[in-house]
Order: sequence, then structure tokens, then C-alpha cells
Amino acid sequence: MIASRLCACSFVHRGRSLSEGLQWVAYRGFRHVDVGIGGANAHFCPIAVASDPLTFSAQVIKQAQEHQLSVNECFVLNFGWPINVPDVGRRDETARLFIGLCRFAAAAGFTSVLLIPGPVHPEIGAEKSFDLSVTALNELAKIADGHGVRLHVEADMESCANTPELADELCRRTPKLHLTLDYSHFICQGIDALRVERLFPHVRHLHIRQAAPGQIATPVEQGTIDFHHIINQLEVGGYRGLYCIEYLTLDPERRTAAMLGQLSAVAAVAAEINSANSAVVHQKERPHAQ
Repeated sequence: MIASRLCACSFVHRGRSLSEGLQWVAYRGFRHVDVGIGGANAHFCPIAVASDPLTFSAQVIKQAQEHQLSVNECFVLNFGWPINVPDVGRRDETARLFIGLCRFAAAAGFTSVLLIPGPVHPEIGAEKSFDLSVTALNELAKIADGHGVRLHVEADMESCANTPELADELCRRTPKLHLTLDYSHFICQGIDALRVERLFPHVRHLHIRQAAPGQIATPVEQGTIDFHHIINQLEVGGYRGLYCIEYLTLDPERRTAAMLGQLSAVAAVAAEINSANSAVVHQKERPHAQ
């Protein structure tokens, strides 16, 4: 059932400590958590974490155990500069720091590390910016794989992979790369939701919040994303990852609760689908009568 696979973010509120973020997640009944190591609401500086991975991983392990939470994705984005920055020295520094970050993620028990592809740099154009992202991500994905964690990207609306087609190409050109899919980055651009389904084979994690054309986040009741359809399609296709509610604005506590309410009906339907699929598999595996 997907109810047991719902997840929340520790970094919903800016300025809160890791312990405060985890307490918020646990209090609302979640058992899985994505932890903010990068971005505006991060609990730690990603460069500091990469430089002292075992000290920081010990903190995460201790506090996650205290709140009876299982850590899922290490939310990083970047180290303060894009991963596809044209400066080769900066890209080399990213790779060096990423080794330490993956040591941290593996030691703390994360399943994946999340980065973003980087923007289009006007001085080199869209194609070369995309190629630099592919090159960087191939190297970083190998580092992550060597540490036993997955590398995920979120194809955000400001990146060089801001359409489903570009995100698909990014994954196809980076064999060890996977997606944390967030529909809101596509829907707010006016992209048809059906175009996004081409990404399903690459998806290993899903961010959930409502959005609409021109709005990357909306109140739950005003959004246009059909999560009932999306989750059912993913489940039928064999997706067994987590579903993470990610409201960082618009009164996140209230919106998270509302999103949970909307997902409750979806969970019941998904359970029926999984049960039906299991019955079909069981039927196929039964020996034929002689």
C-alpha cells in the first residue's frame, strides 16, 4: 500500500535544525523523510558535510533513530554553483566534494542523493550547457554507484533539462542516473501532463504538490495535477518508490495535511491494483493441472 510509502521533507521550514525538522515529520505520522543538505532551507552546508562526512552522518543516524524515521533522499541540489558550470576547475571541485557527500549519504543510510542539472549558460548556449550537464552527471553517477547510493536529478523548470523530452535524453545519456520526478516544474510551464509519462521508466522517487499553469505551487484544491492517475499508472508499471509531499510555501503545514487527505483515496485504489496484480502473478505461477 502506498500509505506506508508516503514521505515528507525535513526542510519545510527555513531556519529549523535537523532535529526540529525531523520532529515535525514524525509528529505528522510519516515514517520516511527526505533530508535537506542543500538549498535555502538546508540544515547543514553541503561543503561542510562533504568535508566531514562521518561526523555529520552520525548526527543524522542518531536524530533519525530518536524520531523513529527512515532517511530516504539526501536533498542537495548543488554545492553553491551549478554542476554544469563552464569553469572546469569548479566542475572538478564538485566531483571532489561529491565523493565526501556520498560517503556521508551511504554512512547515514540514504538511498539516493538529489542534484539538479544546472541552467542554460548564455555564454555557451543551451546545447553546450546540456552537454556539460551530461558529462558532469556521468562522472557523479559513477561516484554515487561506487558508494552504494543512487544519483537522482530533479529536472527543474530553470534547468537545461526543463522539458520531459530533455529530461528523458539526460537520463538516456547517463545510464546510472535516475529521476526524482516533480510534475509541478512541468505543469507550471503549461506542459501537458501526458508528455511527462515518458519519464516513468526513469523515476525512482516522486515529489508531490499541486500546481497549475503559471503557478509552481497552488493550494491542493486549486491544482490541476491528477495524482490519482499518475500514482495508479506508476503502480501498474511496477513503481515501488516513495511518494514525498513537498510543500515549502503557501502555509506548508496546512497544505501538507490537505495533500495527505487527497492521497488517502489514491492509496486505497493503489492497494486494489497491487492486490489484483499479485493475484495475476500468483495465477500465472500456479502449476497447470495434469
